[in-house]
Amino acid sequence: MDTTNWLIFGAILAVAGVVALVLRRSWGGFGGPPALPPNIREIADADNVPWLVRIEQPYVRQAAESALRRGGPVAQRVVRSGDNVYFAFDHIADAAERQAAVDLMRRMQTGQDVDMRAALRLAREMFKV
Repeated sequence: MDTTNWLIFGAILAVAGVVALVLRRSWGGFGGPPALPPNIREIADADNVPWLVRIEQPYVRQAAESALRRGGPVAQRVVRSGDNVYFAFDHIADAAERQAAVDLMRRMQTGQDVDMRAALRLAREMFKV
């Protein structure tokens, strides 16, 4: 190979290196899981946490995952544990009120009859922005 070919080959390698560096900095790395936004909360063993309710309904789960991706105040009421997503009730200071809210949400998730006014009140309190 003559000098011109080596210069072209070197320039191509240099451009590829710069592109890889730029992509690495913008994407946060290659091959690893995507970085979570800083306000997403994760808990290792969420099934044993009394103030968490697993989100079972597919549409509700999609909305919760969308809220997690967007971040903001609504994401503070949602927790991820592995592949599961949970409503978090740790923001309710009174233990009796927190347990009532957890029970209401669990009844809603299992399809039991619930007082819709209480459910709407709970949703309004959880997600007031």
